[in-house]
Amino acid sequence: MLAVETSGLRRSFGDMHAVAGVDLRIDTGELFGLIGPDGAGKTTLMRLLTGVMSPDSGSVRVFGVDAVARKSDAGMMVGYMPQRFSLYEELTVDENLEFFAKLRSVGREDFTRQRDYLLKFTGLDRFTKRLAGKLSGGMKQKLGLACTLIHQPRLLILDEPTTGVDPVSRREFWQILDSFLHRGMTIFLSTPYMDEADRCTTIALMSDGVLPVVDTPQHIRTLVRGTMLEVVLSDPLRAKQVLARPGPDGTTGAYSRVHILGDRVHIRVDRPDTAYADDVRRILAGSGVPVDRTGFVPATLEDVFVSIIKKEQV
Repeated sequence: MLAVETSGLRRSFGDMHAVAGVDLRIDTGELFGLIGPDGAGKTTLMRLLTGVMSPDSGSVRVFGVDAVARKSDAGMMVGYMPQRFSLYEELTVDENLEFFAKLRSVGREDFTRQRDYLLKFTGLDRFTKRLAGKLSGGMKQKLGLACTLIHQPRLLILDEPTTGVDPVSRREFWQILDSFLHRGMTIFLSTPYMDEADRCTTIALMSDGVLPVVDTPQHIRTLVRGTMLEVVLSDPLRAKQVLARPGPDGTTGAYSRVHILGDRVHIRVDRPDTAYADDVRRILAGSGVPVDRTGFVPATLEDVFVSIIKKEQV
Protein backbone atom coordinates (compact mmCIF):
# COMPACT_ATOMS: atom_id res chain seq x y z
CA MET A 1 0.00 0.00 0.00
CA LEU A 2 1.12 3.53 -0.70
CA ALA A 3 1.74 5.66 2.36
CA VAL A 4 1.14 8.89 0.44
CA GLU A 5 -0.48 9.54 -2.91
CA THR A 6 -1.25 12.96 -4.34
CA SER A 7 -2.70 13.96 -7.69
CA GLY A 8 -2.75 17.47 -9.16
CA LEU A 9 -2.15 18.99 -5.74
CA ARG A 10 -2.28 22.79 -5.80
CA ARG A 11 -2.21 25.58 -3.23
CA SER A 12 -1.81 29.29 -3.91
CA PHE A 13 -1.51 32.41 -1.78
CA GLY A 14 -2.77 35.26 -3.90
CA ASP A 15 -0.69 35.26 -7.08
CA MET A 16 1.97 32.95 -5.60
CA HIS A 17 1.63 29.29 -6.56
CA ALA A 18 3.28 27.59 -3.58
CA VAL A 19 2.32 24.09 -4.77
CA ALA A 20 1.63 24.04 -8.49
CA GLY A 21 0.34 20.59 -9.42
CA VAL A 22 2.21 17.89 -7.52
CA ASP A 23 1.77 14.18 -8.29
CA LEU A 24 3.53 12.08 -5.68
CA ARG A 25 3.67 8.43 -4.61
CA ILE A 26 5.51 7.30 -1.47
CA ASP A 27 5.72 3.62 -0.55
CA THR A 28 5.07 2.33 2.95
CA GLY A 29 8.30 2.07 4.93
CA GLU A 30 10.13 4.52 2.72
CA LEU A 31 12.49 7.30 3.82
CA PHE A 32 11.52 10.13 1.49
CA GLY A 33 13.61 13.30 1.35
CA LEU A 34 12.51 16.71 0.10
CA ILE A 35 15.15 19.20 -1.03
CA GLY A 36 14.81 22.71 -2.40
CA PRO A 37 15.64 26.38 -1.95
CA ASP A 38 13.79 28.68 0.43
CA GLY A 39 10.39 29.60 -0.97
CA ALA A 40 10.17 26.49 -3.14
CA GLY A 41 6.93 25.34 -1.47
CA LYS A 42 8.31 22.53 0.72
CA THR A 43 6.57 23.51 3.97
CA THR A 44 3.27 24.14 2.18
CA LEU A 45 3.43 20.68 0.60
CA MET A 46 4.10 19.07 3.97
CA ARG A 47 1.20 20.93 5.56
CA LEU A 48 -1.09 19.72 2.78
CA LEU A 49 -0.04 16.13 3.46
CA THR A 50 -0.75 16.46 7.18
CA GLY A 51 -4.16 18.08 6.75
CA VAL A 52 -3.00 21.23 8.54
CA MET A 53 -3.79 23.05 5.30
CA SER A 54 -6.40 22.27 2.63
CA PRO A 55 -5.53 22.27 -1.09
CA ASP A 56 -7.16 24.56 -3.64
CA SER A 57 -7.50 21.52 -5.88
CA GLY A 58 -6.18 18.00 -6.26
CA SER A 59 -6.23 15.04 -3.91
CA VAL A 60 -4.21 13.66 -0.99
CA ARG A 61 -4.50 10.09 0.26
CA VAL A 62 -2.67 8.75 3.33
CA PHE A 63 -2.64 4.94 3.50
CA GLY A 64 -5.65 4.99 1.18
CA VAL A 65 -7.64 7.48 3.26
CA ASP A 66 -8.77 10.74 1.65
CA ALA A 67 -6.91 13.32 3.76
CA VAL A 68 -9.27 16.12 2.68
CA ALA A 69 -12.67 14.45 3.06
CA ARG A 70 -11.61 12.41 6.11
CA LYS A 71 -9.10 14.78 7.65
CA SER A 72 -9.50 13.48 11.21
CA ASP A 73 -9.01 9.80 10.25
CA ALA A 74 -5.97 10.57 8.10
CA GLY A 75 -4.54 12.89 10.75
CA MET A 76 -4.46 10.13 13.36
CA MET A 77 -2.05 8.19 11.13
CA VAL A 78 0.33 11.15 10.76
CA GLY A 79 2.85 12.72 13.11
CA TYR A 80 4.00 16.19 12.00
CA MET A 81 6.95 18.05 13.46
CA PRO A 82 7.21 21.54 11.96
CA GLN A 83 10.50 23.38 11.72
CA ARG A 84 9.63 25.40 14.82
CA PHE A 85 7.96 22.81 17.01
CA SER A 86 5.76 24.40 19.67
CA LEU A 87 7.02 22.89 22.90
CA TYR A 88 5.72 24.53 26.05
CA GLU A 89 8.90 25.76 27.70
CA GLU A 90 7.24 26.37 31.06
CA LEU A 91 6.20 22.69 31.23
CA THR A 92 8.49 19.79 32.09
CA VAL A 93 9.44 17.02 29.68
CA ASP A 94 6.81 14.78 31.26
CA GLU A 95 4.12 17.48 31.16
CA ASN A 96 4.77 18.21 27.48
CA LEU A 97 4.35 14.54 26.61
CA GLU A 98 1.14 14.32 28.60
CA PHE A 99 -0.24 17.47 26.98
CA PHE A 100 0.35 16.20 23.44
CA ALA A 101 -1.06 12.78 24.37
CA LYS A 102 -4.31 14.42 25.52
CA LEU A 103 -4.35 16.51 22.35
CA ARG A 104 -4.26 13.26 20.36
CA SER A 105 -6.77 11.48 22.66
CA VAL A 106 -4.26 8.81 23.68
CA GLY A 107 -5.61 6.54 26.42
CA ARG A 108 -3.85 6.36 29.78
CA GLU A 109 -2.51 2.81 29.34
CA ASP A 110 -1.25 3.49 25.81
CA PHE A 111 0.25 6.79 26.95
CA THR A 112 2.18 5.21 29.82
CA ARG A 113 3.60 2.48 27.59
CA GLN A 114 4.54 4.82 24.74
CA ARG A 115 5.87 7.51 27.11
CA ASP A 116 8.22 5.08 28.86
CA TYR A 117 9.43 3.72 25.54
CA LEU A 118 10.05 7.13 23.96
CA LEU A 119 11.77 8.60 27.01
CA LYS A 120 14.20 5.70 27.18
CA PHE A 121 14.69 5.59 23.43
CA THR A 122 15.52 9.29 23.14
CA GLY A 123 17.64 9.37 26.30
CA LEU A 124 15.26 11.82 28.00
CA ASP A 125 14.32 9.43 30.81
CA ARG A 126 16.81 11.19 33.12
CA PHE A 127 15.28 14.61 32.47
CA THR A 128 11.55 14.05 32.93
CA LYS A 129 11.20 16.85 35.53
CA ARG A 130 13.32 19.37 33.65
CA LEU A 131 11.54 22.34 32.09
CA ALA A 132 11.54 22.17 28.29
CA GLY A 133 12.92 25.70 28.20
CA LYS A 134 16.03 24.49 30.06
CA LEU A 135 16.87 21.77 27.53
CA SER A 136 19.66 22.06 24.96
CA GLY A 137 18.76 22.47 21.30
CA GLY A 138 19.36 18.80 20.55
CA MET A 139 17.30 17.66 23.54
CA LYS A 140 14.44 19.95 22.52
CA GLN A 141 14.42 18.31 19.09
CA LYS A 142 14.29 14.88 20.72
CA LEU A 143 11.42 15.96 22.96
CA GLY A 144 9.63 17.41 19.95
CA LEU A 145 10.02 14.09 18.16
CA ALA A 146 8.77 12.18 21.22
CA CYS A 147 5.68 14.42 21.41
CA THR A 148 5.08 13.89 17.68
CA LEU A 149 5.26 10.10 18.13
CA ILE A 150 3.19 9.84 21.31
CA HIS A 151 0.08 8.67 19.39
CA GLN A 152 2.08 6.06 17.41
CA PRO A 153 1.60 7.43 13.87
CA ARG A 154 2.33 5.34 10.79
CA LEU A 155 3.68 8.31 8.83
CA LEU A 156 6.17 10.77 10.32
CA ILE A 157 6.58 14.15 8.56
CA LEU A 158 9.53 16.28 9.65
CA ASP A 159 10.31 19.79 8.40
CA GLU A 160 14.11 20.27 8.56
CA PRO A 161 14.30 18.54 11.97
CA THR A 162 18.08 18.85 12.48
CA THR A 163 18.61 22.46 11.39
CA GLY A 164 20.55 24.37 14.04
CA VAL A 165 21.50 21.41 16.23
CA ASP A 166 25.08 20.34 16.94
CA PRO A 167 26.69 17.47 14.95
CA VAL A 168 26.50 14.99 17.84
CA SER A 169 22.78 15.65 18.40
CA ARG A 170 22.18 15.42 14.66
CA ARG A 171 23.82 11.99 14.55
CA GLU A 172 21.81 10.80 17.57
CA PHE A 173 18.59 12.10 16.01
CA TRP A 174 19.28 10.07 12.88
CA GLN A 175 19.97 6.96 14.92
CA ILE A 176 16.48 7.35 16.39
CA LEU A 177 14.95 7.78 12.91
CA ASP A 178 16.79 4.72 11.59
CA SER A 179 15.34 2.63 14.40
CA PHE A 180 11.80 3.69 13.54
CA LEU A 181 12.42 2.92 9.87
CA HIS A 182 13.45 -0.60 10.82
CA ARG A 183 10.12 -0.92 12.63
CA GLY A 184 8.27 -0.15 9.39
CA MET A 185 7.44 3.52 9.87
CA THR A 186 7.27 5.75 6.79
CA ILE A 187 9.27 8.98 7.12
CA PHE A 188 8.95 12.08 4.95
CA LEU A 189 11.41 14.85 5.74
CA SER A 190 12.83 18.02 4.28
CA THR A 191 16.49 18.81 4.85
CA PRO A 192 19.11 21.35 3.76
CA TYR A 193 21.89 18.80 4.33
CA MET A 194 23.03 16.73 1.34
CA ASP A 195 24.48 13.98 3.56
CA GLU A 196 20.99 13.52 5.05
CA ALA A 197 19.40 13.50 1.60
CA ASP A 198 21.87 10.78 0.65
CA ARG A 199 20.39 8.53 3.36
CA CYS A 200 16.95 8.60 1.74
CA THR A 201 15.53 5.87 -0.46
CA THR A 202 13.97 8.53 -2.68
CA ILE A 203 14.64 12.26 -3.04
CA ALA A 204 12.44 14.93 -4.57
CA LEU A 205 13.74 18.31 -5.63
CA MET A 206 11.15 21.05 -5.22
CA SER A 207 11.45 24.29 -7.16
CA ASP A 208 8.77 26.91 -7.88
CA GLY A 209 6.02 24.70 -6.46
CA VAL A 210 6.74 21.62 -8.60
CA LEU A 211 8.89 18.49 -8.36
CA PRO A 212 11.13 18.39 -11.46
CA VAL A 213 13.10 15.40 -10.13
CA VAL A 214 11.94 12.47 -7.97
CA ASP A 215 14.39 9.56 -7.94
CA THR A 216 16.96 7.62 -5.95
CA PRO A 217 20.14 9.44 -4.86
CA GLN A 218 22.19 7.03 -6.96
CA HIS A 219 20.31 7.77 -10.18
CA ILE A 220 20.08 11.51 -9.58
CA ARG A 221 23.88 11.78 -9.62
CA THR A 222 23.90 10.46 -13.17
CA LEU A 223 21.69 13.27 -14.47
CA VAL A 224 24.54 15.78 -14.92
CA ARG A 225 26.42 15.46 -18.19
CA GLY A 226 30.19 15.73 -18.26
CA THR A 227 32.31 15.68 -15.13
CA MET A 228 33.20 17.98 -12.26
CA LEU A 229 36.50 19.80 -11.94
CA GLU A 230 36.92 20.40 -8.22
CA VAL A 231 39.04 23.38 -7.20
CA VAL A 232 39.97 23.70 -3.53
CA LEU A 233 40.93 27.22 -2.45
CA SER A 234 40.51 29.79 0.31
CA ASP A 235 38.18 32.18 -1.54
CA PRO A 236 35.59 30.20 -3.54
CA LEU A 237 33.25 33.18 -3.97
CA ARG A 238 36.01 35.26 -5.58
CA ALA A 239 36.96 32.28 -7.75
CA LYS A 240 33.39 31.93 -9.02
CA GLN A 241 33.22 35.63 -9.85
CA VAL A 242 36.50 35.50 -11.77
CA LEU A 243 35.68 32.32 -13.69
CA ALA A 244 32.24 33.52 -14.75
CA ARG A 245 33.38 37.06 -15.60
CA PRO A 246 32.18 38.16 -19.08
CA GLY A 247 34.84 38.78 -21.71
CA PRO A 248 35.56 42.16 -23.35
CA ASP A 249 32.87 41.47 -25.97
CA GLY A 250 30.25 40.88 -23.27
CA THR A 251 29.95 37.14 -23.80
CA THR A 252 29.51 34.74 -20.89
CA GLY A 253 32.68 33.75 -19.06
CA ALA A 254 34.43 30.57 -20.13
CA TYR A 255 33.36 28.81 -16.94
CA SER A 256 29.83 29.90 -16.12
CA ARG A 257 28.66 26.58 -14.60
CA VAL A 258 30.42 27.05 -11.26
CA HIS A 259 28.92 25.85 -7.96
CA ILE A 260 30.33 26.70 -4.53
CA LEU A 261 30.54 23.86 -2.00
CA GLY A 262 32.23 25.01 1.21
CA ASP A 263 35.92 25.66 0.61
CA ARG A 264 35.82 24.53 -3.00
CA VAL A 265 34.10 25.10 -6.31
CA HIS A 266 32.80 22.53 -8.77
CA ILE A 267 33.03 23.42 -12.44
CA ARG A 268 31.11 21.32 -14.96
CA VAL A 269 33.31 20.46 -17.93
CA ASP A 270 32.93 18.13 -20.90
CA ARG A 271 35.55 15.56 -19.91
CA PRO A 272 38.32 14.95 -17.33
CA ASP A 273 41.00 16.75 -19.33
CA THR A 274 43.94 18.28 -17.42
CA ALA A 275 43.85 21.16 -19.90
CA TYR A 276 40.74 22.44 -18.08
CA ALA A 277 42.52 22.35 -14.72
CA ASP A 278 45.55 24.16 -16.17
CA ASP A 279 43.32 26.81 -17.75
CA VAL A 280 41.40 27.41 -14.51
CA ARG A 281 44.62 27.76 -12.54
CA ARG A 282 45.91 30.27 -15.11
CA ILE A 283 42.73 32.38 -15.02
CA LEU A 284 42.61 32.46 -11.22
CA ALA A 285 46.34 33.19 -10.88
CA GLY A 286 45.90 36.13 -13.26
CA SER A 287 43.40 37.62 -10.81
CA GLY A 288 45.44 36.89 -7.71
CA VAL A 289 43.34 33.96 -6.51
CA PRO A 290 45.61 31.16 -5.20
CA VAL A 291 44.55 27.52 -5.71
CA ASP A 292 45.38 24.76 -3.22
CA ARG A 293 44.60 21.81 -5.48
CA THR A 294 42.44 20.60 -8.36
CA GLY A 295 41.01 17.24 -9.37
CA PHE A 296 38.13 15.58 -11.19
CA VAL A 297 35.27 14.17 -9.10
CA PRO A 298 31.78 12.70 -9.69
CA ALA A 299 28.82 15.06 -9.53
CA THR A 300 27.25 15.46 -6.09
CA LEU A 301 23.54 15.75 -5.35
CA GLU A 302 24.06 19.45 -4.79
CA ASP A 303 25.66 19.81 -8.24
CA VAL A 304 22.61 18.24 -9.86
CA PHE A 305 20.10 20.29 -7.88
CA VAL A 306 21.87 23.59 -8.50
CA SER A 307 22.02 22.81 -12.22
CA ILE A 308 18.29 22.05 -12.34
CA ILE A 309 17.28 25.09 -10.31
CA LYS A 310 19.43 27.33 -12.53
CA LYS A 311 17.83 25.59 -15.53
CA GLU A 312 21.19 24.53 -16.89
CA GLN A 313 21.22 21.64 -19.37
CA VAL A 314 21.83 18.54 -17.25
